[in-house]
Order: sequence, then structure tokens, then C-alpha cells
Amino acid sequence: MSIIRFKPVKGSTRFAHQQVEIDDKIVGEVWREQSRVIVSKLSQPLRQEMRWRWFGKGEDDTKIFGRDRQGLVGLGFTSKDKVVDALLTASASNAR
Repeated sequence: MSIIRFKPVKGSTRFAHQQVEIDDKIVGEVWREQSRVIVSKLSQPLRQEMRWRWFGKGEDDTKIFGRDRQGLVGLGFTSKDKVVDALLTASASNAR
């Protein structure tokens, strides 16, 4: 079982900006931003509100996880765990 640690990034202007460390190896960083998301897909599909969402970026990678999630899902991830899962799968595929 891997040990996942979150270390705050000092001096960052992003909210909840943290480095993700797995087994003493830095795999990326995560942070929160306010994004416009669809409130109810069924009853009011055009109504959007500002909500906090999680984003992430892999170490030595330019792709930001959560920016490409358009459509019905909206931008960002709803939890930090989902961003870490995306970082894990990306780092595993880069290691191959």
C-alpha cells in the first residue's frame, strides 16, 4: 500500500495548493479554484453556478487535470481523491 502525503506549497496564490508525494516521490500538485458548473443536469441544464473544484498537474507534465472535463461534468474534480487518482494513473502510464 502506498503512502500518500500532501505538503503545502509556500508562497502560492492558489487555494489549498499542495504537492502530492507518494512513497517519498513527488508525483504532482493539486489545488482548488472556483469554476462555473452546471447545477442540475436534468431540471435546469443551462443554469450554472460558481463552485469550488479541484485541479491537478503531474510532475514534469504540462497537462492540467480537470481543465479538459467539459460538457455535462463541468470543469474540475469534485474531490481531492479523484485528482490524486488521475495523477496516479498518469504517472503509471508515463512510467511504462
